[in-house]
Amino acid sequence: MAVTVIGMFEKEGKAMVTCESDKDGKKQADSFSMAITELQTGETRKMAVAYANRTGGVSNARCEMPSAAYPVDEKGDVVVNPTTQKIHRYRLDVPISQGFA
Repeated sequence: MAVTVIGMFEKEGKAMVTCESDKDGKKQADSFSMAITELQTGETRKMAVAYANRTGGVSNARCEMPSAAYPVDEKGDVVVNPTTQKIHRYRLDVPISQGFA
């Protein structure tokens, strides 16, 4: 799997682990769709939970349902207009909550 964790951030008051696929569209024309599929797997959610437990300081972290994958440019900024901005990779924000023992 070619997904990496970018980090854990707070977005709109919610803890999120941001994951990124390394599929960038250069090798295959359909690799962006492959990146989206890869980001939506259970393995990506498990990786996000493990990161939150290990690095994010969340005890007994749980994954909520992530939203859709979104494109970013080379600087990591969200692509809002793909006709004028170049898509570099895709990311997914996985919402994290603290479970009860």
